[in-house]
Amino acid sequence: MLNKYDLAFTIPCFNEAERIDLKYWEEIFKLDNKIFWLFVNDGSRDKTIELLTQLSFSNCCEILNLPKNVGKSEALRQGFIYLTNNKMKFDGIGFIDADGAFDKADILNFIELFRNSKNSLGIFWDSIIASRIALAGRNINRKPLRHYIGRIFATVATIHWRKSPYDTQCGLKIFRNNLGFQMSILDKFKTRWFIDLELFSRISLNNQSEISILEIPLNSWSDIAGSKLGVRQKIISIMELFLVSKMLKKNIYLNLTEKI
Repeated sequence: MLNKYDLAFTIPCFNEAERIDLKYWEEIFKLDNKIFWLFVNDGSRDKTIELLTQLSFSNCCEILNLPKNVGKSEALRQGFIYLTNNKMKFDGIGFIDADGAFDKADILNFIELFRNSKNSLGIFWDSIIASRIALAGRNINRKPLRHYIGRIFATVATIHWRKSPYDTQCGLKIFRNNLGFQMSILDKFKTRWFIDLELFSRISLNNQSEISILEIPLNSWSDIAGSKLGVRQKIISIMELFLVSKMLKKNIYLNLTEKI
């Protein structure tokens, strides 16, 4: 019997009641009937779980409710583990932010490229990632300060990585659900803010220091109000930045990143 769903996305949610747009997600569900959506409620203290329950009418959507807040990286890892253990055996497992910042057409294009695109060696990509590059003719609206800080972080983190992605922190990615990915999520992540880069590092290590990534510029993206980092979180993120940079230097030797 063929699997009904070939791809799955994890959507981490912590106190997202003010930002989750139910209509947006109901429209997302209709984009492709072979996508499974897992919302991970990370111990929210507002009405997030009540809102998510309203979405669970669809058989393409489930909620993984974590009773205590464990942080975004661990919430994502718990979602990944849940999906890799699913009897449907998805070809790809990814994540997407819950705030509705991504255009529906971009998501659909992203999914189709993951299914059909191969690298220069004729092999399906280990990962396809979205990128918020403000190219001419595209509608990318990022707050200037956050953009410049993000560029500094990306440069420092990937300074030893040849042909590294431009936008390492964009919240839309899919990973090939192979042994390298499955081994990469067995242990807790060492960082809270750089799970993307830590996953790349781990997958590369499990694939004999190789990882192939396709980076796709988005046509539209906008900052959604409500995302905040306190002083303590900023200090932690700077410390983690150098930790993940060391991981990448150690584990990534050959990279086949391409942009389209």
